[in-house]
Amino acid sequence: MVQTSLRHFVDQHEIAKGAKDASTSTPTTLDDKKKSTGRIHDNNNNNNNNNNNNNNNNNNNNRKRRPISKPLSEDCWRKLYIAYTELHFGKENVVIPEPAQTLSQNHRGLFNLARDRLLEYQRLSKKDSVLLKDAMVAMSCVVNLICSSTFDYFDEKDAADWYDQCMESDFDDHPVAKHWIDKYRESMEAHGSVAQLRDDASLEKAELIRARRRLEIEARTPREKFLGIMEQLCDLVLQRPFGDPSLVSETDCLTSWVNILKPLLPEGITMHTGETGLQSSKAILEELSDEYGLETSDFVRKVDIKFRYGAIELANMELKAPDQKATPRAIQSRKNLRLARCIQRNLEKAGVEDAQIYAADTSGYMAIITTVKRFDDVYVAGKVTNHILILPTTSATMKSFLDGSTLSCLMNLMARLEKLAMIAKEAMDLHRSNDRQAAFASDLEYETFPIFSTPKSLQESVILTPKKKKVRQVVDTTLKPPKRPQFENLEDSE
Repeated sequence: MVQTSLRHFVDQHEIAKGAKDASTSTPTTLDDKKKSTGRIHDNNNNNNNNNNNNNNNNNNNNRKRRPISKPLSEDCWRKLYIAYTELHFGKENVVIPEPAQTLSQNHRGLFNLARDRLLEYQRLSKKDSVLLKDAMVAMSCVVNLICSSTFDYFDEKDAADWYDQCMESDFDDHPVAKHWIDKYRESMEAHGSVAQLRDDASLEKAELIRARRRLEIEARTPREKFLGIMEQLCDLVLQRPFGDPSLVSETDCLTSWVNILKPLLPEGITMHTGETGLQSSKAILEELSDEYGLETSDFVRKVDIKFRYGAIELANMELKAPDQKATPRAIQSRKNLRLARCIQRNLEKAGVEDAQIYAADTSGYMAIITTVKRFDDVYVAGKVTNHILILPTTSATMKSFLDGSTLSCLMNLMARLEKLAMIAKEAMDLHRSNDRQAAFASDLEYETFPIFSTPKSLQESVILTPKKKKVRQVVDTTLKPPKRPQFENLEDSE
């Protein structure tokens, strides 16, 4: 189905291109434009005099046409995508294309990585879907440095430099967080009691609330929010509201993470949960429809947690229960990277240059923060810090939380999102203003010539999992007479 749609798309593009080349050249002077436009309107007027039906058709034809999307600059990427879709839908003996000679060194590395994953998937009798996800990440122009085997496909020096630049040395060092937590670290070392820790936090929080009310201040101070977080963490250890930490569900984990993240949200940034749709992925699906001839739908990819500033999507977070095996976790990580690329692509289209997107992969009460950022002609995904974030569920893990950098990482993550939100808002406001000006000028000009978009590059592509088309069964509702009973061999039965 993909091949048929693709062939039809290319044929239509060549026909339109040939028709444009065969026609007279585009007017370059004002008089030429007037004459050309005049001829078109004269023809329409003649048709209007013939009949009213042609009048409506000609008016529709004179409207500005939708831009026709051109294929990627290298056809090998299109062939690779078709091979991927065929494997995804269960076809055997699929031909995996070779890379084109014109590919850059980095793009060749991505192509070979995706190609090797598809070949390995096809070779295995027991299919490993993670191989397909790795290929999809590479076809989305992302170098996934979280996977160690990725380094084999790129220049050693470049890969090491990318890895170092993804790591942020100050990400797990927030001076305010460390200052706040010092007192409770000392209390834990002195008493070794989580109950005492909670009493200290509750007492200090009550004093801050009384002082705030005396001053008639409604907004909570950052210190008061921190103490509320400490109470939540102590309750995870003392009360265990979700039972055994190793048996909690994904929803239980989501509730715990939301309770910790909510007090840290900067002003204006909101958090959305419950398998909410990522609208940035809808725009990518429309691009895939134009690029590969796929059917456009309103289906959007779902995320467990997403962060927004107004309508601007900033980051995504995926959760898994702690009892999940390695394969679901690996698939989740690759999905998270591609959804981060969707957000990044959407911001780039709105005028945000070099947008750096953060994402979080969690398993139970543990999390890893990753980032996707651009280097030269590729995007690189890597860990921001080697520190694994952890929410305490026992006295031992509470001590690890106080000694570690989880709170610093979460506070720095919120600060990065706030900075990105300000940059994105300013860029989008400017982008909308420019679009309105261009639309106003275009409406006055009212050109009737077909518009052709420029060829797409690999950096503009994000690959999402294709969906099978639903086959609608037609039920015959006409009334038919009931069938008469058959009495064959009645005499024999007697």
